[in-house]
Amino acid sequence: MPWENSASFFVEGLPKAQPRPRFARGHAYNPDTADDWKAAVEVAAREHLKGRKPIKGPVCVHIMAMFPGLKKGGEWHVKKPDVDNVAKAILDALTTAGAWKDDAQVADLHVSKGYSGQAGGKVGAAIAIGEWK
Repeated sequence: MPWENSASFFVEGLPKAQPRPRFARGHAYNPDTADDWKAAVEVAAREHLKGRKPIKGPVCVHIMAMFPGLKKGGEWHVKKPDVDNVAKAILDALTTAGAWKDDAQVADLHVSKGYSGQAGGKVGAAIAIGEWK
């Protein structure tokens, strides 16, 4: 890959989507939470990025989210949560972990959803990040 300063790691746990704020009676609230998932991603990222400085330039991120089970006749997870919301939760956690200054730096993003039966039974997300050069 045409990256520098790259890192790859797997985070175990059920991938969660970044919830969208809802509004009722003039108040905003989050109907569900991804806090535990985001904390797990942040801890794993800090461990794998230990000793590295935050990426300053454009960033490339690859995410493969693996959900429980194995669907017969298909390998792609095409149910909730939406792939873009799964990515948002992971990108927010990587920002908090100090992988980069702002997730606006992500210039190239590849996100897939599959089933854990195709990944040796592991539920979670394989994450690779790198700086474009």
